[in-house]
Amino acid sequence: MKKKKATVIDAVYKETYHDLYTGREPIMFKSIKELPGDKLGVRVAFTSNMKDVTGFLVSANKGAYKESKTGSTSIVFEDNDQLQEKSIFVKAMFDSGENSPALEIKFRAAARKFFISKKMENHPAYITIKNSPPVPLVTSGPDDFIKLTATPAEKRFAQKQWGDHISDTRSSYENAISLSKAIMHELWPHNGFPSDAMTGLRPFQQYKRMVSGKDFGFCSNFAMIFTCACNALSIPTRQVNLGCVISITEKVNIQLGTQHASTEIFDDKTNQWIWVDLQFYTLGVFLGKEGPLNLAELHLFLENPERRKRLRLKIYDMDTRMEKMIPLNKSSVKDWDYFEGAGTALKYTL
Repeated sequence: MKKKKATVIDAVYKETYHDLYTGREPIMFKSIKELPGDKLGVRVAFTSNMKDVTGFLVSANKGAYKESKTGSTSIVFEDNDQLQEKSIFVKAMFDSGENSPALEIKFRAAARKFFISKKMENHPAYITIKNSPPVPLVTSGPDDFIKLTATPAEKRFAQKQWGDHISDTRSSYENAISLSKAIMHELWPHNGFPSDAMTGLRPFQQYKRMVSGKDFGFCSNFAMIFTCACNALSIPTRQVNLGCVISITEKVNIQLGTQHASTEIFDDKTNQWIWVDLQFYTLGVFLGKEGPLNLAELHLFLENPERRKRLRLKIYDMDTRMEKMIPLNKSSVKDWDYFEGAGTALKYTL
């Protein structure tokens, strides 16, 4: 009987999570390449997704730090039968003249002769880069996802309209919470299906139609207005669209569950994305005491019954103007199909 070939499913977290949720990192790998010819080793170069990083300082073999734009460095090993270890130390240089703390990156190598000595004649040489947490091999960062940027006129409008909700002494998440409460009070009285006149309008044009009583708005309008307001006030924010569309024709759209537009803000203090949703009165979601979480974490934990039991929402009560923490299953919102289901796609624009 012929043996059935195994099916391998790759969970490519680099593309499906790390690229989407990497914070601001002063030191990231730009490239890792083997050395040419007979030499056993690698050449590494560095980059950063922080705009104020100007270059890198690298110390190899316990030598003096050398400055360069990419910190390009070769690590060379001997062709012997021993396990070998080497380290380099890397600092990011900022335009302020300061440097990041030194980061040690460890390299471990086993040459062909090592494996031959273990009677593993056909085994290739190995080089392993060992760090915990690992140096990111990612080039994207939070700023790459800030697509709904405000024009100069929109920035002036946002400052005049909501500037008193922003403080330099608070984190971006705390400022976003204050801003979200103000916008909830303005938009919720006009919640409903928007007319065709809203199509193609800039977010603040939609806002003006809603608050003037000329039109209504639902999740996508709430999300666009909040996202634009946050970005206009220097709070990095992105819109995330969710749903599972089966088919779209001129006759009918068929979808599995409900489509929704939501938002995440990037908090500089904790260096992470955080889910905030004005249509759910939600200022954050927590797993027990851990959080606030991002939208991908919410999607994941909703699928696990044991994790789902522990989810808690930070809710804004518009009547009392108070925040409160409640278990997800005690929320007035009973339908969470927007965020759950194996077919639900979280769509981010890069």
